[in-house]
Amino acid sequence: MFVNRLQRKPAMKNLWLKLGILTVLCVLCAWRLSTSGIRYGKDLQGGVSLVYSVRMPPNQQDADRVLGRVIDVLKQRVNPQGVLDIGMTPQGNDRIEVVMPLPSAEVRALQEDFRARLEALVAKGSVSRQDLSLALANGTAASTFGGSDPASLRALAIVDLQRAYDESNTARAEYSALGLQNADAAATSAAEDRVVLAETRYERLLASILVMTMDRAQLSTALELSNKPGAKRAADGSLVLD
Repeated sequence: MFVNRLQRKPAMKNLWLKLGILTVLCVLCAWRLSTSGIRYGKDLQGGVSLVYSVRMPPNQQDADRVLGRVIDVLKQRVNPQGVLDIGMTPQGNDRIEVVMPLPSAEVRALQEDFRARLEALVAKGSVSRQDLSLALANGTAASTFGGSDPASLRALAIVDLQRAYDESNTARAEYSALGLQNADAAATSAAEDRVVLAETRYERLLASILVMTMDRAQLSTALELSNKPGAKRAADGSLVLD
């Protein structure tokens, strides 16, 4: 009996050690789940499954290799950086299944935040001809569209445009006054030349400012180009791809 008790003690000690390790692992797993939550797979989270047919030449001998190359090309175009959870698997010899999970709550929140920031950036950078003409008529173009930096290129251009707009109105008023006064032909011709020069300068400056306007499509394209590998910024601020 004494020998049997001595033999049971190591076994009981190993059992309590295993139970302790198992308890610690369970506590760690529960803490991890409580802090980060459960990440569902495509079968539980839901998603979209699309099956595409690949047109193969008749009597294609290495269809598997061709299908693999098609999948590689699609991955390079759809997910070049490998950050998207998009699965592409061959189905048979001429089909490809593309599986895309539904966006999570976090991804949807990021999408909404991106749209809001994009709309704010577009609203800040866009200048419509109608709004600009109204601001010029009120004399508030510089404060409305000049931005926060009065020394910026756009702010200086707006100031020049306001000055050209005012000069054009003054030239037209002087020309109209000469017509009412029955002025001689030389004075009327000189006033008419001033109107033409002032309006030409105004239209040229207006066109240059409207060119600076970036709409939503142009901004989205610029953001996509800035994320491409090899994209560099030139001295004038434009993006250049190697």
